[in-house]
Amino acid sequence: MPIRVYDYRADVSNLVVQPQIRSRFRVVELGPVPQVHSHDLGGETFVVMQGDIEFTVAGESVVAHQGQAIYVPPRTTHAVRAVGDQPGVMYLSVSPHVEPTHTFYSADGQQLPPRYGVWREAGGADTVQTGSRAELLAAYLQAARKLAELAENNANRAASATSTDDLWAALRPVLMHVEDLERTWNALAVAPFEG
Repeated sequence: MPIRVYDYRADVSNLVVQPQIRSRFRVVELGPVPQVHSHDLGGETFVVMQGDIEFTVAGESVVAHQGQAIYVPPRTTHAVRAVGDQPGVMYLSVSPHVEPTHTFYSADGQQLPPRYGVWREAGGADTVQTGSRAELLAAYLQAARKLAELAENNANRAASATSTDDLWAALRPVLMHVEDLERTWNALAVAPFEG
């Protein structure tokens, strides 16, 4: 598979969308601060590619310039806007990227109900599985049961481990399977209810 190279001057959409990470380039317009949001599980990293961008994080603001980056921890409110005389461009990544990927807040700071699939508005990469809701639920349940089985095996093996390598050998299959559970959950979360 050839290595894909992305260019922030042309690829202004989702670049990669996986349970481990969502990444994209984004044009940030001048104007008022948009609706504040957070990510329940994901930390978000921003890198300013062009212009000046104001980041409001947990009520505090800072302006980052071309070549600067900030990190916003999970469950931390934030919003961005370009300042100065031109729109800005930034790279962002959210990791992990598990639905609901965004939690929004009202103007008075109250958490709003979850919204699923918000990231799709940016276009670009779309790796959500397809199938009926019943099929997606069955896949999710199978992945959840497998994770429980792996976690039980991990606990049993860890109880008799004699080295860090033994602990890692027991834990690695659990962590690798979490991705399968997240992938099936992400597909199920955005599937419409039938009937």
